[in-house]
Amino acid sequence: MGKVYEKVGLLTKIDRISPDKTRKTGQIYRGNPKKSSQTIRKNTKTKESMDTSPLSKIYNDPSHLAGFSTARKLWESSGKRVSLKKIKEWLNLQDAHTLHHPIRKKFKRNVYMVDYIDETWQCDLNDMRSLKKYYGGYMYVWAIPLKNKSADEIIKAFRSIFKQCKPLKIQSDKGTEFNNKKFKAFLSSKGIKYYVTNNLDVKAAVVERSNRTLKTKMYKYFTRYSTFNYVAVLPKLIQAYNNLIHSSIVVSPASVNNRNAFKIILRQVVIRPRSPRFSVGDHVRILKERMPFKKSYKPNFTTEIFRIESILRGNRVLTYKLADLNGEPIVGSFYELELSTTVVSEETEFKIEKIIKRRRKGRGWEYFVKWMWYPESSNSWVKAKNKCCNTWLFKLPSTHATKDVTWLKENYHGLDKHSGDIEYSELGEIIRLYTNHFKNLFTKGAQKSSFLRSLLPRGVNVINLELYGCPSLKKLETREGC
Repeated sequence: MGKVYEKVGLLTKIDRISPDKTRKTGQIYRGNPKKSSQTIRKNTKTKESMDTSPLSKIYNDPSHLAGFSTARKLWESSGKRVSLKKIKEWLNLQDAHTLHHPIRKKFKRNVYMVDYIDETWQCDLNDMRSLKKYYGGYMYVWAIPLKNKSADEIIKAFRSIFKQCKPLKIQSDKGTEFNNKKFKAFLSSKGIKYYVTNNLDVKAAVVERSNRTLKTKMYKYFTRYSTFNYVAVLPKLIQAYNNLIHSSIVVSPASVNNRNAFKIILRQVVIRPRSPRFSVGDHVRILKERMPFKKSYKPNFTTEIFRIESILRGNRVLTYKLADLNGEPIVGSFYELELSTTVVSEETEFKIEKIIKRRRKGRGWEYFVKWMWYPESSNSWVKAKNKCCNTWLFKLPSTHATKDVTWLKENYHGLDKHSGDIEYSELGEIIRLYTNHFKNLFTKGAQKSSFLRSLLPRGVNVINLELYGCPSLKKLETREGC
C-alpha cells in the first residue's frame, strides 16, 4: 500500500516526494547537475507556458466524452482553443497517458548483418516429442536429430557440425538448452563467442524463420506419405532448404561463397537516413515484455523512467541506447516504437514504496526512501518541503483537488476488514513512526477513526471529518472547517 499521508497547513507531501536532484550523495540524478537542471528548466517552461486547467478538467473527468481519451478528442472537446501540439506536450506529462500509450506489436526491424561466411550462427530447438513413438526415441531436431536437450547431447551434436566448419559467434534465445554453463564452456574452449537475444518477441529471428519453413515442409511430407518418421527424410529436407533461393539474399545459401559473399552483403547494406523521433537527453519509458495473453488495457510501458544516451544511426532502422536516472547503461538497444515519451520536470512526482529511516536536518526532517518501481541503488535522502506542523491528514494518495470535497468521495485507502492484515500492520507502523510529534490527525469515517485511534499514542487527536460536514482542504488549512 502506498504512503497515504499529507501534512495539513503547510502541505508537505509524504506519499509523493520529488527527489532532490542536486544532492551529492544518494541522489536520483548522478549526471552533470548543470545539464540536468537545464533540462528541467526547459520542461518546466513548456509546462508553465500552457493553460492546462481546462485540459485537466476534461481529461481527468470520467464522465466527460473526452475523459482519458486521445489527443485529438481532447483537442476537439476543448473547442480547439489549445493547439494539438500543445495538447500532446501536456499529455506527455500525464502518467495515465504515457503508461497506457498504445503500442504496435509488429513493425520494421533491423536485419542481421555479418561481414563474412560463418561469422555468426543462430541455433534453436524444434520440439518433436509428440512424434516420439514413430522414430525410435529421437525427441528434438536442430539439423541433426537429438535424443534429448541436455547440455551433453547439444555438445555432441555441435561436435559433429564443427567437423565441417565452425563460426566465430553463436546466438540463441534464452532457452536453457543452450544458455547453460557446460555449453558456454564448450564454445569458449573452441574460441567461439556466445550471446543471447534479449527480445522475447522476435528471439533469434533468422533461425526461427528457417524452423518455420522446415517444419512446414516436414508436416506436408507427413500428410502426403502418412508417416511421422522425419529422421529418414530430414537430410533431404535440409539439402532442399539450403539450395532454395531465399528472398532476403536473392540466392540460395549453398551458392554463397567467398567470391560473391561481399557482393551479397553490400546488397543488404542500404541505409536510408531519417530524422530521429527522440533526442539525446529525452526521458522515456520502455515497452514492457509482452506475454501472449497480456491485456491491452493494462499499462504497456514501465513506470520507471529512463534517459536516452545515444542514437545508433548505422542500421536501416534507428535504435537508441538508454541509461537509468542514475546514469547506469541499460543492456541492449531499443526501437522508437518500444519507447514512450515522458517529461521529467521540477513538477514531476515520484511515488515512495517505503520510508527506511529519517533524520533531523536543521529545523526540518529528511527521509531516506525507497522509490516505488526503482532499484535499491536509487534510494535517496529527501527533504520535507516545509517546516514541521502539528496536524496530519489521512487522505487519498492520487488526487490533487483542493476545492469542494472530491478528494473524500472514494474509499481508496483499502481500510476495510476484507483487505487483510498486511495493509493494517504497515499503516500502523508508518503512523507510529511519523506521528509521535503531531497533535491532530484528520480522517473520514467512524471505522477509520476508531482504527487509527487504536494505533496512535496518547496525545494525538483523531478527528472524524464527517462530523464537521467534510470541509474542504483549504478550510482545513485555515482551521475554519473544524
